[in-house]
Amino acid sequence: MTLRASFIVNAKAGNGAGLAAAGAAAQVLVAAGIEANILVPNSQADAELASHEAVRAGVDMVIACGGDGTINTVLQAVAQSSIILGVIPTGTGDDNSRTLGVPRGDPRAAASFIVEQAATPKTVDLAQVTLPDGQKRWYLGVLSTGFDSSVNERANQMRWPSGKSRYLLGILGELRAFSPVAYRVVIDGISYEDTAMLVSIGNGISYGGGMRVCPNALVDDGELDITWLH
Repeated sequence: MTLRASFIVNAKAGNGAGLAAAGAAAQVLVAAGIEANILVPNSQADAELASHEAVRAGVDMVIACGGDGTINTVLQAVAQSSIILGVIPTGTGDDNSRTLGVPRGDPRAAASFIVEQAATPKTVDLAQVTLPDGQKRWYLGVLSTGFDSSVNERANQMRWPSGKSRYLLGILGELRAFSPVAYRVVIDGISYEDTAMLVSIGNGISYGGGMRVCPNALVDDGELDITWLH
């Protein structure tokens, strides 16, 4: 039976490299006998809708072509299903790709990895966060709050520079303005209260392009790791 794959492409990821990467990856899949359909949504909301529609259409795999944000978007549709999640990394950090062992910087190599893994796909853990509005969202890597969350928000508001330099400037800006946050964390029924610069809850190891904030985390051990920085 021929496998069917839908690409969800962030055309802006990697300074516009997403669409070209998807085309190169699709050629590898087609050569391996996998049907490939490339979708280029206009927004994150459209990308999530397209991911859900692909799952409802009965595809065998949904392939996120972009960065960690694109992977997270696709996760909302494929979580707790038998649909394979494929990744063609074209983002800035690509930490989820690191966690999953996907080749980075070479879309054809990433596509070959998908082809190799499709016969015996690996099951990994996911974590879930409840947002202030009550919405529940899945994540694969690291949920971080406090200082680095503020850095990320600051960096996302910048139009210049691009890439990791944006986050370095965000760090410098937050170092001058940030104050420790009061936390209450409940782990297995036991409550911990203190102030902290950041609290990170990791299913994966790293964020921010390889910063190993939860260095002992494993995506298939059934546990979450927590890093508490005072």
